[in-house]
Amino acid sequence: MNRVLEVRNLHVRRQNRNVLQGIDLVLEKGEAAVLSGSNGCGKTTLLRCIAGLLSHETGSVSLLGKDWNSSEWKRERHQLAYVSQEQQSRDFPVTVEEMASTGLAGSRMKARERKNVIHKALDETGCLDLKDRYFFSLSGGERQRVALARCLCQSARILLLDEPLTYLDKEGRQAFSRLLEKIREDHGITILLVTHTEDDLNAAGWRRIHMKDGRLVSC
Repeated sequence: MNRVLEVRNLHVRRQNRNVLQGIDLVLEKGEAAVLSGSNGCGKTTLLRCIAGLLSHETGSVSLLGKDWNSSEWKRERHQLAYVSQEQQSRDFPVTVEEMASTGLAGSRMKARERKNVIHKALDETGCLDLKDRYFFSLSGGERQRVALARCLCQSARILLLDEPLTYLDKEGRQAFSRLLEKIREDHGITILLVTHTEDDLNAAGWRRIHMKDGRLVSC
């Protein structure tokens, strides 16, 4: 059994409203899934619970066989990467290379090895020629690719993406889909991607999941 993510009977209540109602979800190693649903149905809340950014009333979340709240998982939390809807401040003067390097936070790599890892990640995501540009000057598609480079620097085994296709045109969505598929094939990363509609993602072989009113209605 190669279960990477296991969510069981997850319930979350916020502001007197049941946001998640008995969520059950299992993803295997290297599996990719797209979670679609309308605004307010609970998609982002589910991602944030999996990432450990929100607590839940009842149920459990297990990552790589470890409970999300255990000390064992907290020591290995770098193996999960979360890319939120809101990227870092548009005006913060950080370069693409510096942004990607945040995936190595806490690493004890030597400077040359660190630089090699960053450049390899930028190259794999098609961002190497952008390394000296300011992050805030990039287009939406370029920012998403830099975010993926950060995840590769992090050596993540689980990738959670919240609405990464929102600001991309049709061509940009197709290019991003191809990049995600290549990263999944090359690195064996398990991916859960949230979007308004699964039609936004042009990737064959992805598992399709739909959420409505805090429940998964098809898996």
